[in-house]
Amino acid sequence: MRIITLITDYGLKDHYLAGLKAAIYAKVPEARIIDISHEVAKFNVSEASYLLKNSFSHFPEGTFHLIGVTGSQAKKNRYLLIYFKKQFILTPDNGLFRLFTDEDPQVMYEIQHNGNSSPLFLSEVMIDAVVKIIDNAPAEEIGDQTSRFVELISYQPVVTATGITGRCIYVDSFGNVITNITEQLFHEVGGGRPFSIHVPGDEISEISETYSDVGGGDVLALFNSGGNLEIAINGEHAAKMIFPRTLNQKDFQITIEFEA
Repeated sequence: MRIITLITDYGLKDHYLAGLKAAIYAKVPEARIIDISHEVAKFNVSEASYLLKNSFSHFPEGTFHLIGVTGSQAKKNRYLLIYFKKQFILTPDNGLFRLFTDEDPQVMYEIQHNGNSSPLFLSEVMIDAVVKIIDNAPAEEIGDQTSRFVELISYQPVVTATGITGRCIYVDSFGNVITNITEQLFHEVGGGRPFSIHVPGDEISEISETYSDVGGGDVLALFNSGGNLEIAINGEHAAKMIFPRTLNQKDFQITIEFEA
């Protein structure tokens, strides 16, 4: 049995996802496919990297992670097979890996293919690479070993002596706004000082442990399982209720002020 995970922006309306899974089963009949998400915002490599980062460590050695999100920075007809911490990541050369981790791959292969960039074509490219790994094909049949890949720089919080300004990096299906402010950074800058988290129309002065620490409809902040500061509303969709609906998710800013 081979575990193959999928992160795509294909959605569930079209036939692309079914075609991808059919192609996998046709070539790897013993595969166990696990859907991480198919609702990544179109071409949003940052969202895809967030999902991979928060799920990667839960999978066993030898897992294949197929990324079906191209992104505007992707190198045309260039795909990567990355061996990292005894798992495989197959992705267009779109900058995802550097957003996913600051570490370097153990081994990385460049896979060049001429053809169109339709979702099903991308699937074929990556599945062929999976089959070669499973069949223990020689390295030269997989692709050319490389250390070169597109590197995107993630947005970092702005830090001062009295505060942190971060931004949204992901909105989950419950409407919880996940920021790039980590628990470690919060404690390093705050040093135990009283604080106020400023969000549109509200302020938060304490960190909750669970969503039910506040009343229904009340806003809260907590650190999620990935260690990121999350803004939520108990029982409601925080992104719609707190933040301007006309703004893109990336434009959400969250400011924390610490007492001097």
